[in-house]
Amino acid sequence: MAGNTYGKPASLSTYYRCPHNWSSPKHAADHPDHPRTVQAPELLLDQIVGRFFATRIFGPDRAALIAAQLPATDAAAAADRDAQHAALNARIARIETAQNSKILELEELPADPDDPANQAYRARIRARFAELHDERERLETELKALAKTTPAAADTSLLDQLPLAGDVLPRLSPRLKARLFQVFDVSVLWNKPAQQATVNAEITETTLRYLAAIMDPSQDGFHDTHPDQPEPVWDLTNTPRMCRVPHP
Repeated sequence: MAGNTYGKPASLSTYYRCPHNWSSPKHAADHPDHPRTVQAPELLLDQIVGRFFATRIFGPDRAALIAAQLPATDAAAAADRDAQHAALNARIARIETAQNSKILELEELPADPDDPANQAYRARIRARFAELHDERERLETELKALAKTTPAAADTSLLDQLPLAGDVLPRLSPRLKARLFQVFDVSVLWNKPAQQATVNAEITETTLRYLAAIMDPSQDGFHDTHPDQPEPVWDLTNTPRMCRVPHP
């Protein structure tokens, strides 16, 4: 999805919109169930991502929240990997069926070089076959990578090294906020039918290395007097310790 801004300069609204074109025959054929328009308001997504960071990244209950989502044992991790393996194989099998269908369809078409519609139809069948081939190669690559992984319980030790900063996004300039999203490799999956946004973030040693600079209250663009956050942001080398309460 890509950003689109509408309205007059005094009242601009930005939406993230899917590039699917309902009037394109190719788009309609490839995604027949796709809604005519899929777009999500940036303001709403910003609020969702803000809550995500305030609770699951910089909140006091983050450990309990992530423990409820990630596999706590090696057996649970193995079950997750097996489920992913089965899903990938099922999709590859459907692609195989679709490719065979395209080949059969192409074979049954009469070879008439003087018929423009016939030639266009052949070209579209070949194009769709190529798309399926590319998807299959990507899935098979994922399958090989999955086979090399060793299922193990989630290690959340990096999470404990993050500061308890709470709702930090309102205190960051657009530049710093973009940088924060970058170091956490943030992605948002928007599900229009369910009206649901799924936010993903990844914490690595690189994240910890750059985070201190992003959240330095002394730099330009950082507002450490936000009314909801009276306490200063601690440096990563001096993370505050708190009593942990089990999260229901």
